[in-house]
Amino acid sequence: MAVSKRSSIDLADQWALNRGYKLVYFNTDLNNLPVYHTNVLMFIGTDIAAIGSNLIREKNIENLLKKNHQVISLSEDEILNFLAYTKYLWQMKNIKDDYNKE
Repeated sequence: MAVSKRSSIDLADQWALNRGYKLVYFNTDLNNLPVYHTNVLMFIGTDIAAIGSNLIREKNIENLLKKNHQVISLSEDEILNFLAYTKYLWQMKNIKDDYNKE
């Protein structure tokens, strides 16, 4: 889990414990700010995972994933493009919502 103002280590730890998982949390840095959601910089599927390793301060995260997954590295530009696209979608949703209010 990426640590940010929007994350709660205690709550996530309890969630993981209740399900028999061990929480792994890490610090991130994107333009001198923490990444606000883990799913912005990584996903973990059944056999494959993609991760923006260069944005994670702890260097063991990618190695943990490589134990059971084929790992695809995401560049900072790819992460930023995702954020830009997400922001665009959010703006379009707000425009649609405003239009539907009329």
